[in-house]
Amino acid sequence: MIKIIAYQIAENTNLKKFKIEYAGALINSTSFELFYRYEQGYIFVLNYGVVVFANVDDVQRSSFISLLLNYCTNNLDQRLQEDFIIAKKDIPQPEFSYNYLSVKEINDDVIRIAMLQVAQSLALDFYQEVAQHLFDDTVNLTNQLETYGKLKISKRNLLKFIGKTLNTKTGS
Repeated sequence: MIKIIAYQIAENTNLKKFKIEYAGALINSTSFELFYRYEQGYIFVLNYGVVVFANVDDVQRSSFISLLLNYCTNNLDQRLQEDFIIAKKDIPQPEFSYNYLSVKEINDDVIRIAMLQVAQSLALDFYQEVAQHLFDDTVNLTNQLETYGKLKISKRNLLKFIGKTLNTKTGS
């Protein structure tokens, strides 16, 4: 059984710099992901601020996250987390259920694909929250315009809101 845990720790990770400076056992890399073997487990680092661990204990996860935060921008105060399990079963076809996958054989590719899916799911949750906050703020402002014909917000705060909206990640 493989236990996967993903964390959204920041909005961005500088993978190029991390790859140069980290001496881990790199299995696979692209411009948006790094996949490492780590002792008896795996670590998957993605450029959108998500790190995923497979069979890595709590202390090692915490230590690695502390290191990785040095390569991140817009670190999050509250980390989102998602868990997933891959189990080996003698079955003809893979079986999926909520946060659980059963397969006949577990290998690096199966683990990497599962870790990528968990990372993407977590990032979607994070950006759904960001979008919901922006939507709520926008509704508040449009309600003020509808009700009063003007905004009850200072020019400075309006510019901050515009900047916050423009800084919402649209791609790397």
